[in-house]
Amino acid sequence: MDQKFETGYTKTLKAKFMFFAPLTLAYAIFYTFCMYKNAGGITFPFFIAGTVAYLYLCVTKLGATFKKSNYFLLACAVLISIATPLTGNRDFWFYNKAAIFILIVSVAVGQFYETAGWGFGKHFVSLVAQTFGSFSCILRPFTDAHGYNKEKPKSGSKTFLYVTLGVLIAIPLCVVIIALLSAADAVFRESVKVITDLINVEDATAIAFRILWGFVGTYMFLAFICKKTLKEEVGNSKVFEPVIAITVTSLLSLIYLLFSGIQIAYLFLGNLKLPDGYTYAEYAREGVFQLFAVSVLNLIIVLICISIFRENKALNVILTIFSVCTYVMIASAAMRMYMYVSAYYLSVDRILVIWALATIAILFVGVFINIYKKDFKLFEFFRITVTVCYIILAFARPDYICAKVNLARPDYKDFSYIVELSSDAAEPVYEHLVNNNFEFPKIDNMESLQKILDAKHTFWYDHDITEEEFGYAYISRMYSDNEGGLTIRTYNFSRDKVSKLFGL
Repeated sequence: MDQKFETGYTKTLKAKFMFFAPLTLAYAIFYTFCMYKNAGGITFPFFIAGTVAYLYLCVTKLGATFKKSNYFLLACAVLISIATPLTGNRDFWFYNKAAIFILIVSVAVGQFYETAGWGFGKHFVSLVAQTFGSFSCILRPFTDAHGYNKEKPKSGSKTFLYVTLGVLIAIPLCVVIIALLSAADAVFRESVKVITDLINVEDATAIAFRILWGFVGTYMFLAFICKKTLKEEVGNSKVFEPVIAITVTSLLSLIYLLFSGIQIAYLFLGNLKLPDGYTYAEYAREGVFQLFAVSVLNLIIVLICISIFRENKALNVILTIFSVCTYVMIASAAMRMYMYVSAYYLSVDRILVIWALATIAILFVGVFINIYKKDFKLFEFFRITVTVCYIILAFARPDYICAKVNLARPDYKDFSYIVELSSDAAEPVYEHLVNNNFEFPKIDNMESLQKILDAKHTFWYDHDITEEEFGYAYISRMYSDNEGGLTIRTYNFSRDKVSKLFGL
């Protein structure tokens, strides 16, 4: 290894390899047990709790003190993980994993670096660098093992390392050899049939790879952050002439002031006549996503102005006007969305837009403070705000809200959309069917369900669902999702609720 990267942490990691390697291997096995073919099961919170414990053990064994500032972020990660087995929405399973990964990387960077003076750009670059830079250490588990054995040739742990390496190599080879010999000889095939019946070759190979990657991926992440290759020092980034920012934001502010005036007159007060051929619902439908995009862009522009342009009172005033106009746009987008939902019903995407608008509105509070209070910790404010807002969203179960609100409306007819929702929508759907005297079919297996669907001419996946077909179509969809049942490892509260309500 390059001597310039031989930090104290790196030396400790190599010297105590026989602590970190078995711990990481155990963590990889635990990860595979919890997560293999189980994206939304009840084991996910235990995996994240195990991740927190693993990180804590590694930090303390490396000789560092675990920073108190990390406890909040780790608690948020665990809280988000708890939301996963409570929902059947597969998109949120992914969103939760992504959010937790960002939090864990952020904690790791914050633990090994002094980040107090870092701005948005520095934080973002550090997260990306830690994530992708870890691959430069992909061989470290093996080179560290070799170095450890070389330095301690008489150590009894040397045998353990060789045995572990031999097992990791032998498992995939045994799988391949058994498969080839079984195909070559019928007697041998019958002799090992008991083994092959118990062990699915495809699953065994995938599990072995998961464990191997879990070990290598985790160790390389730890090895890279121990190198501390990122520069902690942050120079003065505010070097650009503020006249540039004043010119840009002034021109934009003039446009925004005109736009804001129109929003107040047309949308908020409703005193002016709309263009010919427009209804308020159609007017509201236009521009929601565009206004959302402009609000996000404005937030980025203000952050850039705060970060790289020299202090200037005129710039502060213009940024204040700029931000106020953005609030008008956020309010306009929110009102348009309300009118849009009133006319065209609720959807998960529309809930996400409403959530994002509310989050941006809170973030701009921090922007206002930072414009006039330069020592305000804006990044920390943003990180806490986004994390807390996401936790609220993760537990909100948008599918449930959509089904509850839409089915409560007597004029609602888009049953195809409800059928496409996850198991989170089961309770409102069940209540709707009960209130409409739906006769729930007795389902023994997929064949019995298919006979019912054939009799009702219901194929939820190939045409718009009518109200008469709705119950059968939803049950068919849920049965397909729940086929195979739940185990102790894959248990999900939302999917279990479906099974209990509909007898699947």
